[in-house]
Parts: sequence; C-alpha cells; structure tokens
Amino acid sequence: MNLLTLTVKSIGCFRDTGRRAIPGVDGTDILLRDQYRRRADAIDKCALVALKRCHKAFAVQHQGWCATGPKAHLTYRKYGRTNRCKNGKGGPWANDVYVVSGKYIFDLIDC
Repeated sequence: MNLLTLTVKSIGCFRDTGRRAIPGVDGTDILLRDQYRRRADAIDKCALVALKRCHKAFAVQHQGWCATGPKAHLTYRKYGRTNRCKNGKGGPWANDVYVVSGKYIFDLIDC
C-alpha cells in the first residue's frame, strides 16, 4: 500500500465522555498497537488509519489515543468545545479533531 497524498486540517478541541463522540480505534490497526501515550507521530498514524478506512475525520485524545468512524465528521461536536487539548494531541476527555483527505494506492479499494 503506497500513500500518494495526505492532507490533515485541525478543526479544534472538543469535549468527550464515556459515550464517545467518535469511536475509539486504538489496537485495531498495526499503526495503533503500541502504548498510545508514548506513540511517535500519533496524529499522522491516526490520520493514516482514518484515510485507509475512508473516514473524513479523526480525533486524538489524551496525547495519542486515536478515534475515527464513518460518521466522525458529523458527531465530533456532540459535547461542544473545550480548551483542554494540548500540543494537537487532545487531553483528558478532550479530542483534538482533524479532517483528513488524500489518496492511497489500493488494489481494489476506492473511497
């Protein structure tokens, strides 16, 4: 699988709760199997997972935890804005939310 383009744009910091605004995907992809708080390139890895799944948005919470889903671009603002994010990687119960676009070369997958 080869990456052709990747565009990531921040849209802000938003609250989260145990009833997630965006579903968590940590551990579901080889890029997300390490300990999230120590994850190098957490934003880029989460963006790649979202793009591979043809999702339009993703979030990083608590310094590396990744969340994305097919409706993430619609549900991210469920609990409103917050100022608890830090360094683009969210915070406790706070999602730094991004929109993602780009193209991969897939054998048979077309988003």
